[in-house]
Amino acid sequence: MAIRFQCPECGQSISVGEHMAGHRGACPNCRKQVIVPSQAPARPQGDGRRSSSLSDWLTFRRMVTPKIIQALFVICVILSILGMVLMIAMSVYDLYKAPREDKLSFVLMAVAAPFLAALAIMVARIYAEVLIVVFRINETLSDVLDELKSTPRQ
Repeated sequence: MAIRFQCPECGQSISVGEHMAGHRGACPNCRKQVIVPSQAPARPQGDGRRSSSLSDWLTFRRMVTPKIIQALFVICVILSILGMVLMIAMSVYDLYKAPREDKLSFVLMAVAAPFLAALAIMVARIYAEVLIVVFRINETLSDVLDELKSTPRQ
C-alpha cells in the first residue's frame, strides 16, 4: 500500500511505498528533502477543520446556535454603545438644566457611562464564549466519532 502526502515546500502530491515511512527523500518536483510521514494524513491540508455539509446541518451534527450567539453578541455591543451615548447625552443635557449644586451627579454619570458599556460588552462576550465552547465540544466529539467510524479496526 502506498503512502500519499504533499511536499511541504511546493505542495506537489507524492506517493511512496510503505517501506519509506519515516525516511528522508527528495521531492520529485522541487528536489527539497522531505520526511515521509508514517501514514497518509487523515484529513486534507488546511486549517484542520472538516467542511460542513448540508446533511450535517440537517442531522444536527453541526449547530447553527453558535452563529446565532455571535449575532446576539454583536447586537449587545451595538446596544451597549448606544446606551453609553444616550447616557452621556442625557447627562450633558441635564448638566445644563440642573442647578449649580446638583452638577456633580451628572458629571459622574457621564464619566461612568463608558465604563458601564465596557463592562456590559465584556460580560456579554464571556457569556457568549462559554456558550460557544459547549457547542464546539459537541462538534469536536462529532468529528472524533466520524474519525473512529472511518478508521478500520484491527
